[in-house]
Amino acid sequence: DGSVTAPSFTFEADQDSGWYRISSGSVGYTANGVGILNFDGNGLTIASGKGLTVDTNTLHVDATNNRCGIGTTSPTSSLHVSVGSSGTNSSAGYNELCIEGADEDIGMCFLSPAANNRTHTIAFGDSNNNNAGKIQYNHSTDDLTITASDNIILTCDALGIGVTPNTNWPQNGDFKGLQIGTGGVLFGR
Repeated sequence: DGSVTAPSFTFEADQDSGWYRISSGSVGYTANGVGILNFDGNGLTIASGKGLTVDTNTLHVDATNNRCGIGTTSPTSSLHVSVGSSGTNSSAGYNELCIEGADEDIGMCFLSPAANNRTHTIAFGDSNNNNAGKIQYNHSTDDLTITASDNIILTCDALGIGVTPNTNWPQNGDFKGLQIGTGGVLFGR
């Protein structure tokens, strides 16, 4: 049956690495006397602190730092999807999910079949209110809704609703505000 330190199937020049029987229906792989992989009725288990790379350009698991990279072998977030290098790392404090690109447009898709009456939601909550806020798109009405249990704060130089805001008004370029419609309401400072 062998063991972690003395596997039963080894290489002539490397006899402390190879396969051994852990128990009935369970087989393991050891390298240099340390268990690396276990195969049993539940599938594959990778030893704690050991990583997994499946085609380095596709999937990399960094078990030491509890990170997973898709398209990168150096994930900087819990889940890091890379289609090109941006030249920076995940923002401090917002590093659970990073979608990174270089010279390409990047984004995230929520897809449904045609004529679907479902909604796609990004939800926010805590232990006091599990529905504190959300960004939701309704396919049946084509409505995008942003809701919060308190305030919605937009921070930007200018905001246009139904129109691109004219940030060059007045001529000194000191305008910051809100423009609605093509000739409608204009708020500024």
